[in-house]
Amino acid sequence: MKRILFVDDDTQVLDSLAESLAGRVYDWEWVFVDNVEAATDVLESDSEFDVVIADSDIGAVKGADFLSSVGEKHPAAIRLGIAAQLLKDGVFEQDKTAHQYLPKPCDPEELVQSIKRISEMQEELMSRPLMEIVGRIENLPSVPALYTEIMAELRSPSGTLQHVGEIISKDIAMTTKVLRMANSAFFGFTQRIVDPGHATSLLGINTMTSLVLSSGIFDQPKLPPNSPLDIEDLMDHSAKVAYVARTIAEHEGVGKELADRAFLAGFLHDVGKLVLASEVSDKYAEVARMSDEEGVVMVQAESEILGSNHAQVGGYLLALWGLPEGVVEAVLRHHWPALTRTKEFNELTAVHVANALVEAGPNPHGDVDVDSQYLQFIGLADSLPIWHSIFVKAASREEKSSPGAL
Repeated sequence: MKRILFVDDDTQVLDSLAESLAGRVYDWEWVFVDNVEAATDVLESDSEFDVVIADSDIGAVKGADFLSSVGEKHPAAIRLGIAAQLLKDGVFEQDKTAHQYLPKPCDPEELVQSIKRISEMQEELMSRPLMEIVGRIENLPSVPALYTEIMAELRSPSGTLQHVGEIISKDIAMTTKVLRMANSAFFGFTQRIVDPGHATSLLGINTMTSLVLSSGIFDQPKLPPNSPLDIEDLMDHSAKVAYVARTIAEHEGVGKELADRAFLAGFLHDVGKLVLASEVSDKYAEVARMSDEEGVVMVQAESEILGSNHAQVGGYLLALWGLPEGVVEAVLRHHWPALTRTKEFNELTAVHVANALVEAGPNPHGDVDVDSQYLQFIGLADSLPIWHSIFVKAASREEKSSPGAL
């Protein structure tokens, strides 16, 4: 049974939600509390809550402060904030305390679906220690050169949003955080934003400056000096997969929105590696040793040593942060697309194939390690040679125009 604690000092809101949610999901238990002190007592006497939800402003004690305390004491719990409007003062600190914010008044169906999406990713993750580690994460390591570049651009009198967006789009951590912020209820954008350049233009230069300078989200990497993960190599691979995924999606004529999501998913598909290498660096070194010395595939070695793998960790993190469902599934299942229930081309298809193509390299006669049964399942088994040809041609063009780009 999933247990959910909801805290709001507006008793009418609580009564209305309680009535709307009654019986909606039969194996969920809802506990509604109208003040932080009582909620704290409930958590101290009974810590077995899977989800804690709080209004952003509850009397003398801010909901953000309460959620921050929950994060410290119960890191595995899903923390959701409810925000009536953008609170410009302290918005970035508040964003750190909840995994994501939902708009107020809170739509019961949206609330249920948000919890379901995250809970499904929790079940995929399986490892409670990793669940707690991911639950605590506020920032991801970024490439130092890019960090310096964006700081210089923001401080420059001639700095432009367009250039900032271009810099951000090069980096997994920056892209993830900016999109998380742009899709937060705090900012009130009506459409789901998947392009970091678009997000940057919407957030504005002042917000971007605060985001980088005040919240410190683009910290230097926390990887140890001898880490088996090379961030520059990871970024290069991720950028290639993103480019190829979007190219394949565009060829399939699925529309700009899905093509943009395919690009985003391709760029973030290995974000779980950043989490593992920075948060459990010793064990990740063991993973690398097993892979190198015993010839075990890296993702299998992750599961054997850590109990979960980078795809599951990345999918859970992005679900917590409220990224689009198609992007989350593409990250989660990019090694095992046959586990999906979707029977048509989508972000997962593009990312799975793009990753296989990039790993195989631009050899027109080389083998590509894709899940052929999955491609048959969605009726696109005959498309692989075409996608392979598109990749080889694109790689050739990129090689001529910018050596090493693909």
